[in-house]
Amino acid sequence: MILTFFLLSMLVLLADGWTNGWSTMNLFCVYRSSWRDPLGYVRLFGHVLGHDNWEHFLNNMLLLLVVGRHGGKYGSIPLLKGILFTALVTGVLQCILFPNTGLLGASGIVFMLIMLSS
Repeated sequence: MILTFFLLSMLVLLADGWTNGWSTMNLFCVYRSSWRDPLGYVRLFGHVLGHDNWEHFLNNMLLLLVVGRHGGKYGSIPLLKGILFTALVTGVLQCILFPNTGLLGASGIVFMLIMLSS
């Protein structure tokens, strides 16, 4: 599961380059928008896959790969549920508490894995 997350995040960053930032801003960065916007629901979960640049990606993924190896003891399905729950909670909190800014990156997932490993 951790390696899949890593590869998906890398594909999202590559897509960011191919689309000149459109994919990250519209699909992988959560910010307050209309509840009628169907992409808003995609962003609530997808923001954990988006990264601003290669440095941001590598910093998050280094920690993810180091700490994430301990998450394997829980199995893929519980880990996926944890990732989805963490993404949803952080996305909703971002929209409520910080309406004028966007959020992207896997820092919340890394923190979840740190808490699981402790």
